[in-house]
Amino acid sequence: MKSELFNTIFWEGTPLHDGAVIIKDDRVVCAAAFFPPTQKDLSPIYGARHRAALGISEITDSLTVVVSEETGTISFAIKGELIKIPRKELRASLVNELGWFKSEDEEGDEDE
Repeated sequence: MKSELFNTIFWEGTPLHDGAVIIKDDRVVCAAAFFPPTQKDLSPIYGARHRAALGISEITDSLTVVVSEETGTISFAIKGELIKIPRKELRASLVNELGWFKSEDEEGDEDE
């Protein structure tokens, strides 16, 4: 997936800004998707975006990344729970949650 396309999610007024992008393996399989919101009683600080992220995480085994439009705060929705992720830890958290590990060949290259 081209990073330029993915970045349009964050630009208000673009077709991908509203709704979710569903990625399976390394491919975008759906864009501008809307999920059923959670039925949990949440604080009013959470809007439709967070409620939808929680809702889809309750009914699938997905890792849902949600970015607050107001604050820029990044959270993962996993199994019906919201987990705030510090920006500096986003890559490491994604690698950990998705089980992306270096191959043995890549690990050997670092020693040289």
